[in-house]
Amino acid sequence: MNLHVRMLSGRNPHHIVEATFKGLARALDAATQRDRAARGRALDEGDARGMMREPLAIVDYGVGNLRSAQKAFEHLGQPALVTSDAERIARRAGRRAAGAGRVRRPAWRTSQRASLVEPVVAAAQSGRPFLGICVGMQLLFEESEESPGVRGLGIFRGRVVRFPRRPDLKVPHMGWNQLRIATRVPALADVADGDYVYFVHSLPPRAARPAT
Repeated sequence: MNLHVRMLSGRNPHHIVEATFKGLARALDAATQRDRAARGRALDEGDARGMMREPLAIVDYGVGNLRSAQKAFEHLGQPALVTSDAERIARRAGRRAAGAGRVRRPAWRTSQRASLVEPVVAAAQSGRPFLGICVGMQLLFEESEESPGVRGLGIFRGRVVRFPRRPDLKVPHMGWNQLRIATRVPALADVADGDYVYFVHSLPPRAARPAT
């Protein structure tokens, strides 16, 4: 299979790589789709992948590749609802803030107009599962070096910073690398310290130490 990608805009290497991988993922998804009728029969028959679980909420704050995120969860058998409705965000079992690009002032003002700040903060602090990916992860912190002067939600104390400029570091950090697990959390229950995972990113978070 040949995949031809033409960049229409964007100069940031991280975002170019991210867009290329998304294009490849969409092409592979289209090329390997199962017959829809067969899939429907499997769901009707109670296939283990049939979406019988409570839908989680994907927070729509005006930016991001939300449909791609929704399809990824559905592929794993987890139904997901894209929504900007505060009540739906509050009552869903799991929430996810997705995004692509950077934390921009216009996008954040959109979130404020939609009155999403309060329900998103409440959901993230409720103790129920909440996942931030890309821009969604950046918004959970107080600020990001990618967008100086733009305040995040401050759910976690600390900043999202750029990798240092060093000749021995390749940025974006892209490829397989090992994890060093500092604190065990349920999401990493089946992941061992030193396991390899795939990275495509340029800005790691730096959490501040709790005040004593």
